Amino acid sequence: MSQVGWIIGLDIGGTFTDVYMLEPDSGRTARFKSLTTTDDPARGAVEAMMAALDEAVASPGQIGVVLHATTLVANALIERRGASTALVTTRGFEDLLNIAREKKYDIYDIFLEKPPPLAPRELCFGVGERIAADGSVIEPVDADSMDGIVADIVASGAEAVAVCLLHSYVNPEHEQSVAAVLRDRLPGIAVTISSELLPEMREYERATSTTANAFVLPMIDGYLARLAEQLHDREIDAPLFIMLSSGGISTSEVVRRFPVRICESGPAAGAVTAASIGHLVGEPKVLSFDMGGTTAKACLIHDYAPQVTTEFEVARMYRFKKGSGLPLHIPVVDLIEIGAGGGSIAHVDQLDLLKIGPDSAGSDPGPVCYGRGGEQPTVTDADLILGYLGAGSFLGGRMTLDPGRARRAIDEKVARPLGLSIGEAALGMHAIVNENMANAARIHTVERGHDPAAYTLVAFGGAGPVHAYGVARRLGIKRIIVPQSAGVGSALGLHLAPRSYHLARTVIGTLQGLDWSAVERAYAEMTREAVDVLKDAGVKRRDISFIRIADMRYAGQRKELAVALPTGSLSTRKAAAIRRAFEDSYERVYRRIHDGHDVETLTWRLVAEGPPIVNAAELHHAPQNDSRRALTGRRPMQFEGWSKARDCAVYDRRLLAPGRRVRGPAAIEETESTIIVGPDAQAVVDDYGNIVIELTSKG
Repeated sequence: MSQVGWIIGLDIGGTFTDVYMLEPDSGRTARFKSLTTTDDPARGAVEAMMAALDEAVASPGQIGVVLHATTLVANALIERRGASTALVTTRGFEDLLNIAREKKYDIYDIFLEKPPPLAPRELCFGVGERIAADGSVIEPVDADSMDGIVADIVASGAEAVAVCLLHSYVNPEHEQSVAAVLRDRLPGIAVTISSELLPEMREYERATSTTANAFVLPMIDGYLARLAEQLHDREIDAPLFIMLSSGGISTSEVVRRFPVRICESGPAAGAVTAASIGHLVGEPKVLSFDMGGTTAKACLIHDYAPQVTTEFEVARMYRFKKGSGLPLHIPVVDLIEIGAGGGSIAHVDQLDLLKIGPDSAGSDPGPVCYGRGGEQPTVTDADLILGYLGAGSFLGGRMTLDPGRARRAIDEKVARPLGLSIGEAALGMHAIVNENMANAARIHTVERGHDPAAYTLVAFGGAGPVHAYGVARRLGIKRIIVPQSAGVGSALGLHLAPRSYHLARTVIGTLQGLDWSAVERAYAEMTREAVDVLKDAGVKRRDISFIRIADMRYAGQRKELAVALPTGSLSTRKAAAIRRAFEDSYERVYRRIHDGHDVETLTWRLVAEGPPIVNAAELHHAPQNDSRRALTGRRPMQFEGWSKARDCAVYDRRLLAPGRRVRGPAAIEETESTIIVGPDAQAVVDDYGNIVIELTSKG
């Protein structure tokens, strides 16, 4: 997409706000990283944009497009900072959210905890109505019961309402009728209905997703209104696009209706960056590793595209336990996220064991070495003591770190309680957080039937390049790629994401007995909706590509697989080809097929994609530098297996030209991050400016 002016990628994380700017006509770029203003993220975002404009010597009027990603929705769900939310469901099903799946994620844990519903039981109301599984009306909406529900909601003080009625995915008329009454008689209260957000079977997941959307809707609506106002006040009138969890971008109008769709907004943008780098260098199997100040994310990239799923949990009570979180049945990049970042706090538990996270110092007060009032030692403090970070070169020298404060905090809180030296304690902190991240990535990869050692690690985020070496060694990975502007990798990925929209409709039946005309009507309806949404995003009909997918299973099974459908019209004549596609997928996953069993379809999906705002070729330019001045000095660093710190080389990444090799141990600094090359590794700058690190042994 050709644009006039600067294109700005803006990513708000839990600790830092990142900006990456590109002027397509000239190829000029600018980047900026600053601490997130947790009291008002919109204010900090706009301030970071203005600082980036100053760096580029550009004016607000020269901005052509603003692309935005944020962790606000995920943080609100985790921290329960949302609207007081009521749920309206079919009478008799008011306990839906509390009953959930009646399934224990750990059958041996007698003290097992589950996240409480976002709509408490006293705010769950049943309306008299009933629709059958085939969509026929058994009982119309009872107007008297609606009168009582409206009165109860007013008395409760609820600020948002989720509506999830039985079988509304087949026939949405009752939900639409209930929503019309609520919107008419409760002005100012946000209403979400499941048949618009998630017209799919499985009532519990539909209810949790709809409730989550209602829970965050007022907050995101207010945030986007403040952001638009502040942009306007700075004379920035460029169109605003928001990153979706699925790896595409959409308009702010879509996000205001369905804010839960941006739950993994920032991490999805990072996965797009990793996929782009894999395509650039011809690596079809990539493990994306994104570590910031608050969390770390890992995602598998196959054939240059992030894997997308509709099975996702947020706010897990236990990090790696499926079923311990709130299920959100939305399109989302298939990644694992843990509370391990630069701001993760270290502590010694009651068993005298060193633990890292999941609590984070965030941006306020931040790590102890920031000098902003933090008192608990963090991973960043340990990295500074180990020499991986430069006290005077952090954020390009705009922020000076205090190693004295970091040493005192680690000594008091970790070293002395464990009988260790400060260096040993810092090394232990670094090693444990690396092991936590490697373990998460290992579980994520193995559960999907893959060996992590077979992948290339693409590292980015403010702390990702610092820890990539340690994580790769633990996973048996031999190759690490750190792209240019890695410290603002998610902001970079915003430029590369396609404008896209995911839709779904439920039409249940076996391949031989299916109503194919209903399937064609569903796809025609979804196509019209997708075209309208992408038109608002500036995409012409001729530039949209469509991918059709069906969720299928053998009749009688509960678990289905997402299967790409053949092109052309769908009918009984295509049943054999669709079955072959399903059984190919089934055999890859389960290593067998079931001849003679009927294949059943449930949900039919449509992925509509337009081109990205920026062509990838415009972003990846090899630097033309004189590497003779790249070595800027030496400083003491300590690595695992070393009894004490040794002097190691420090390089300025901006001065490293393609072909230049750096032998470890060394640090390669750039404004937004630092790349650590371990003792058994060496790095080279490739033709695209990536730092490629080869590990010579597992260690």
